[in-house]
Formats: sequence, C-alpha cells, structure tokens
Amino acid sequence: MAIQKTQVQHVAELAQLKLTSSELEKYTKQLSEIIDYDMGLLNKIETDGIEPTAQVTGLEDVTQNDNPRPSLDQKEALKNVPETEEGYFKTGVILEQ
Repeated sequence: MAIQKTQVQHVAELAQLKLTSSELEKYTKQLSEIIDYDMGLLNKIETDGIEPTAQVTGLEDVTQNDNPRPSLDQKEALKNVPETEEGYFKTGVILEQ
C-alpha cells in the first residue's frame, strides 16, 4: 500500500508542519515502507475460521430511552432562584470587558 505525497502533505498541514520537497519525498517513502512492513506482518496472521469483530470489550450501550414528560413551568423553575429578571435567571458578571 503506497502512501501518496498528497496524503503526507495533508497530514503535515493538519499538524502545522512545513515540509520541504526533500522532506516530503523522504517521509512519503518512509511511511510507505512502514505500512508495507506492517501490512506484511498482518497478512501472515492466520484468520481462517475467525469471525469478524466490531469490538471486543463486551461493553454495551448504557443509555436509557428518552421518554418525554412534562417539564417545569417558568414559575416552578424559578421558585428557588435567589434573583430573577424579566422571568429569567439572573447571575453575577462572569466575564468583564
């Protein structure tokens, strides 16, 4: 699997690296060799009779269903708030200019 120069350039840009043309050539060649080596090792692994796996931890989704229910009316939502203004929560200054 050969890596293209454009792919290396794209990754370099994402990492905010400025590569010279010689560095681009060098890294493209090195990354291609690394991937070819790793893929060669993976291709040697015997996988006949092994089922494909999406995940191996056994963890399951622990979210619950979103069941709609009546929400608080404005008066109820604001009943324990120390200070309100025009029907909204009032807080102190968070960011100063």
